[in-house]
Formats: sequence, C-alpha cells, structure tokens
Amino acid sequence: MKRKKILILLIIVGILTSSLILLFLPFKQAKLDRTITIPYSGSIDQIDLIADIEGSSVTICYNENSTADLFTLSYSIRGKYTLTSSPPSISMIFNNFTFATHLIVNLSLKLTSPILSEITSADITLSINPSLSSNLSLHTYSNNLKLDATNYLKKTFINVNLTSISGDIEVFLSQNCNLSGNFFLSTEYGAINLFVGQNCNLGGALSLSSISGSCNLLLENNVSTLNYILLFTESGEITANTSNIALVQTENTWQFSTYIGNIHLNINQWSDPQGNLSIIVSNLYGSTNFEMHLEANNISSNISVNSSFGGTININPDHPGYYSSGTNLNSEAPHNPSNFDANIGTLSGNVDIYATRT
Repeated sequence: MKRKKILILLIIVGILTSSLILLFLPFKQAKLDRTITIPYSGSIDQIDLIADIEGSSVTICYNENSTADLFTLSYSIRGKYTLTSSPPSISMIFNNFTFATHLIVNLSLKLTSPILSEITSADITLSINPSLSSNLSLHTYSNNLKLDATNYLKKTFINVNLTSISGDIEVFLSQNCNLSGNFFLSTEYGAINLFVGQNCNLGGALSLSSISGSCNLLLENNVSTLNYILLFTESGEITANTSNIALVQTENTWQFSTYIGNIHLNINQWSDPQGNLSIIVSNLYGSTNFEMHLEANNISSNISVNSSFGGTININPDHPGYYSSGTNLNSEAPHNPSNFDANIGTLSGNVDIYATRT
C-alpha cells in the first residue's frame, strides 16, 4: 500500500515537473501559407467539389469576376512549437481533372500537431468562379464551415451536402440563386444557420439537422420552395422565419422536430401562392412558439394542437380571421385554392399560438 502511494506521488511530481518545463520552454512560431489555382477556361461551366478537411475552419466563396480563376485553394496556418519538437504540419491530397464541361476537384486535407506543438489558427478558403454551376460535397470535423454566395447574384447550385462533426455551419445565399437539387446541412454538435435571399429557387429537398446544436432558417421574400423542408435537432433550438414564399408544387410539406429543445416559427404571407402548405411541428418536451400571419386573399388555414400528457396550450384570444374550436383554429374563409395548415404536437411541452388572417 505504501509503495502504491509513493508511485502515485512520483507520477504527480512528474506531471507537475513536465508542466513547469513546458511553461518556461521557448516557443518558435510556425507559418504555413499556400495558394493553389486552376486557371480560367471558357469551356468549363460546372464544378464538382468533393472535400474532406480536418482541423481547420473552411470558407467556400465566389469571386465577383466571372473571368477569374476557376478555383482557388488558399490556406493560412499559424502555430507554435518548442525547440525540442517538430512544428505543426499539413498533409494534403489535391486532384483535379475535367470531364466534358465539368471541373472535378478532390481535396483531402489534415492538420497535425506533434507533441509540444500547437496550432493557434487555421483558415482555409475555397474560392469558385461565379459562372460555374456548383455541385458541392464537403465534410469537416471539429471546425466551422461557411458557404458565402453573397458576392454574386444568380448563383446556380446542383446539389449541396455540407457536414461537420462538431463545428458550426453557416450558409448565405444571395438573391436569385437557383438550386436544382437537394440542399443538406448536417452537424452533430454545432449550430446551423441558413439565410436564403429573395427570389431564390429551391428546387429540391432542404434539410438542416443537428444533435444538440440549433437549426436556424430564414427565407426572404418570394423564395420558391419545392415540396419538402426538414429542420431536426434532438436537444437544440429551432428557429424559422419566412416572408411571402412561392410554392411551386401543389402539395408541400415542412417539418420541424425536436425532443427537448424549443421551436420558434414565424410564417408571414401576403400574396397568393400556387400550392398548399402542410406544416408539421413535433416537440416532445420543449416549448413551441408558433406565429402565422396571413393576408393573401385565396388562403384558408387550419391550426391544430395536440398534447398527450398535460402540456400547456395558449392561443391568442384575439385571432382575426380564425374561429376557435377547442385547441384548433380554423380560418373563417371557405376552402380556397391554397391552404396553410399546421399540426402541432407535444407530449408535455408548452405551446403558444399567435395567428391572424386578414
């Protein structure tokens, strides 16, 4: 027993000694900077980017000049290391080739820090020519991911699939962007923020998902949506705000789901859409705040709320354009070509409804 105590004491002393040595060791600064470009070619009209990046924040952006390089990879890594260690390093695989009018780019990048070294900042920028239609598939690990398409209007996307393990994902789409395929944003522990500028066209399914992070969606005026939108998080918060959407298909479904997080939805509509919208809200134990403000002539609406185990339901007493029936609100207008209907369910959470139709 006494030997065991002595051994534990020696281990503690060793750890403290090593820490003191590290504290007073001189450090050298490490810099890793590089830029790789793929020159402009008028015969290329699409980029297929597949990237797997570990240990660095990533920004995907678009040049303002349509005759700029087709693609530019830039990284700037800063770190420090002791005289007795090796500096941080980067390992990268970068391949590109053309197929017909497509530029295919494959990128794998990983940062490593040997013992007694540290990466203090790491930033990677992937810059794309704005004239190229973009087919993007990018995965990161612990750092943040940003897609910024605000410098150039009328961007065209084929499919977008951005995933992260614990980093945040931010996407900013400028006005008049067009997405012909699906738009998937997924992170396990980070937050997701998607801003869609006015007059954008979302031609496929839109999905935001996180385990414990928040999912936030903003659709500006006259965004066209096709059929399906999903926001899901297990314990994070969901926020969605829309302004005067344009429904393309006859039947459209939006689904918002969380287990113990809070949900905040604000739907605003002042012109007549072509299709019907079904909103499904599922919040098992958290709080839901649902607002719907309709001003268009040809919209009828029904809002139903269901609570299985004693959740609290509050409906605004002043709800012009609706009449209440228990925990339901029904539009006073007859069945019209377009319906904005919502079904809100909870086990034991709180639900607050504020609805107007004028």
